[in-house]
Amino acid sequence: MKDNLVFYGLPEASPGTREDCKATVLNVLNKILDIQKDIMIDSAYRPTQQSRVGRPRPVIVKFHYNQQREMVRKLSFEAEKQQILKQQNIGIGVQLPMEVREARKPPYDVMRQAKNSGKDVRFVGKDLQLNGQIYKAGNQERSDNQ
Repeated sequence: MKDNLVFYGLPEASPGTREDCKATVLNVLNKILDIQKDIMIDSAYRPTQQSRVGRPRPVIVKFHYNQQREMVRKLSFEAEKQQILKQQNIGIGVQLPMEVREARKPPYDVMRQAKNSGKDVRFVGKDLQLNGQIYKAGNQERSDNQ
């Protein structure tokens, strides 16, 4: 998982036609993120489970080199690239284990409110940080034995 990124919102091919996810991702990297150098992708595929109605399934991309994955990830955070991705309803994120994804679900509402009020908000591993402080919900203390 450490070399993977997940691309959300990429249109799917019509049912019954073969889809080249790798070519679709390389097209996004070239046209939207303006990456002109060769990116080595080991595999790109959509999970077999169907996503929510009306949404295309995400594409999971395994990069050959972690440095290239990081370059793509960091470029997706640049303001102008982020604007273009948002206009086209495309998202790029790190593939995380189920355990981390589940741990991040409860504080999402708090995260959105804090972000809207202008606070510095980020997830670090399973923890939500607001202005550099680890968020603890009510009496639910987070244990530090990891």
